Amino acid sequence: MRFGEKTMGYNKPNLLCIVPPYPITVPPAAPAALLAYLKAKGCDEFDFLDLRLWVPQSYATTFSPVGVFGESFVIDVADLPLVLRVLRAFEDGGRLWEGSDELLERYCIERGINPDYLQSYLAQMDKFLEGAFNQLEDLEFVGFTVWNSNYLTTLMAAAHLKRRRSAPFIVAGGPHVTESSNSAKLALRSGLFDLVALGEGEETLRSIYENFRSSSKGVSGTIAGTMRYEGQSGEFVTSKRELLKITELPTPSFELLDLPAYQRKGQRLRVVPFQLSRGCTDKCSFCSEWGLWERFRIDSIEHVLCQVEQMVTEFGVQGIAFTDSLLNGVMPRLRAFAEGLLERQIKIKWGGFMRANMDAETATLLRKAGCVLGFFGIESFDDETLMEMNKRRTMTDNLRALEAFLGAGIAVRAGFIPGFPGDSRTRFLKTATIFRNLQQRFPELLSTSIEPFVVAPGQPIFNNLARYGLTPLGWDEKYLNLASEYRPITENIYCTVEGDNQGIERLGQYQIAVTLSQTALNKSKIQQHASSIQNADFMHYSYNPEEQESTFNIDLDHLFGNCYLGTFKTDTSLIYGCLLSQEEKDCYQELWATEHTERPWTSSKALLDRSAISYFLTQIEESHIITSARDLPRIRRPKYKRTIGRSDLLSLSSFVIARQWKEQGTSEVVVVNVCNRQCYRAPADIGPILTFLNESPRSLAELQDYYECSQWHTCWSEIIDVIHGMKEAGMLITIEEVEVGQLYTETNGGDEYQASERKQFRCL
Repeated sequence: MRFGEKTMGYNKPNLLCIVPPYPITVPPAAPAALLAYLKAKGCDEFDFLDLRLWVPQSYATTFSPVGVFGESFVIDVADLPLVLRVLRAFEDGGRLWEGSDELLERYCIERGINPDYLQSYLAQMDKFLEGAFNQLEDLEFVGFTVWNSNYLTTLMAAAHLKRRRSAPFIVAGGPHVTESSNSAKLALRSGLFDLVALGEGEETLRSIYENFRSSSKGVSGTIAGTMRYEGQSGEFVTSKRELLKITELPTPSFELLDLPAYQRKGQRLRVVPFQLSRGCTDKCSFCSEWGLWERFRIDSIEHVLCQVEQMVTEFGVQGIAFTDSLLNGVMPRLRAFAEGLLERQIKIKWGGFMRANMDAETATLLRKAGCVLGFFGIESFDDETLMEMNKRRTMTDNLRALEAFLGAGIAVRAGFIPGFPGDSRTRFLKTATIFRNLQQRFPELLSTSIEPFVVAPGQPIFNNLARYGLTPLGWDEKYLNLASEYRPITENIYCTVEGDNQGIERLGQYQIAVTLSQTALNKSKIQQHASSIQNADFMHYSYNPEEQESTFNIDLDHLFGNCYLGTFKTDTSLIYGCLLSQEEKDCYQELWATEHTERPWTSSKALLDRSAISYFLTQIEESHIITSARDLPRIRRPKYKRTIGRSDLLSLSSFVIARQWKEQGTSEVVVVNVCNRQCYRAPADIGPILTFLNESPRSLAELQDYYECSQWHTCWSEIIDVIHGMKEAGMLITIEEVEVGQLYTETNGGDEYQASERKQFRCL
């Protein structure tokens, strides 16, 4: 084997991973908490990989809570036919997603999904997951975080891993497999998951891994906080775990997260998730959030203030998106936190989820302490509806809280639930009218968060549907027969609910809510809604409802002057990027228009499969210093460091493209991160350094030696500033230097290199 051939591998056999699709809002909270807890307990043996960074943002591609005829789909195993199809393909040994059939076509049409699009999307995702995990050799233990939206694709990822000759042990945790026992059971019964971690995962993960490490790569006995499948008896065994004391939890660690990659274009602040509490004091009938944390637990003010200071110092944090289910569950404590920020002169922006319990004096204090956003679960301005929801709030409470926050200059996202059973058209119109009046008074501070009513396991309403006038319906027999061996599980899964305020009433209320989120800038309701929620706050608590890029056309974004960023999605789900001049942009648009004039309905054909456009892009790539990946994701392991030492290793980010640029007599290098869309304009002399780094990771000392051997116009101190700026913008990453305890043979000359005498740079 050639020395250095495995430079893209992981250097730890244990991995925490998130699989798309789930929108990137802020850096994920779960791995930051899990990695910090493991490290505090003496375990520093895990890497982290967020595969969402390589693909377009997409949310619930296979599923929508509102059907084409207003159906109210149940979020249990929401896309069960697709899940069963993947499980069957895994057992048959074929590709996980290939080809279509009559039943899949029927499912797509019933759900209002274009069959060709869904087929293409999942086939591309399958290729992406296969390509990504093929680069990660020798994995022994993998933990996945699972939401409803990425349950299907996590199963696909697990299937690729389980097909290895030496398959890793796989644990899944997170909100969906905790709330949906049917989802957990299907994955366990199929053998794709070995264990499911239920509820908060810190101590559960540590216990599983300790057992695994001492049991010859297996797990013996029952571990608290998990569900497992007993193959011999066919039973699922669940064991509870005592809740943690959050006052004893360590500060979340973002060291192994590519922090700059989450800092989207136009977002000036580095925002991370954090929490002052776990759980909720309330038990709203439609909410399953309380089930994950079980009961309300608070941290001490001194502890959280010290943690905030630590994150500011270590990671350059400028904003906090609090993930608390209820940030103002104990109002005196929230005031004490704000006062502590002011006393310690901690200058950060922050916000979080709150109930409608607020007074003007407290709101003014919070604003002074940096609070810029409150997400209020208003849900309704009708007292009868609020009572049915078990909100423990009244219309007067809602109005008072909104007036207090808005009057203090704090932006508010007000949550509304179209289609709640017991609500009515008259009541919802009343809610819309009151909201509209507030919107006119505070047009720059008040926006909506639209969350159509859905039924899901874990809600109080789920176990008492008849009391709310709802009737559940199961899945069609034809879908269940896709994998009949799972029928003991799937026969108990609901597909939809019918009844009070569902169907056309729910659909109409949803359209009213969307209308209130619009401006006159765009007539497309969905697109404008996506735009409004994306720009509404620095924390992006809401999600884009559809993909941003297509596979059949380049999305062009003007950067400056004559420079444009072009992006599209490849047939392996990667975001491809290139830098174009005005002339090149015009040339591409002429090529695209010519082809569509001759073949107007070729929109399903990928750009790189079109010879003329593929050749055009190849020519464009020749003018780039760093080009975008076309087929396989570049998997590299970042280790975030605020400052760079002379011995620290630097590498290019996985998402960087760069091009030497000349315009109006000046020459510079334009560098873009196609993940976060940040653009960095650097002196022309940075070009050779990027090429040097593209060959292999380099230390700062090596870069200086390289600089001193060259004749450049830019002084070294300026180069250092540029390197630091590019690191903070996500163009460069710091990585770890790793000793590889294997013997590598140079095939070209037969020379042997002992790993103990030479270091290999392995990147994630």
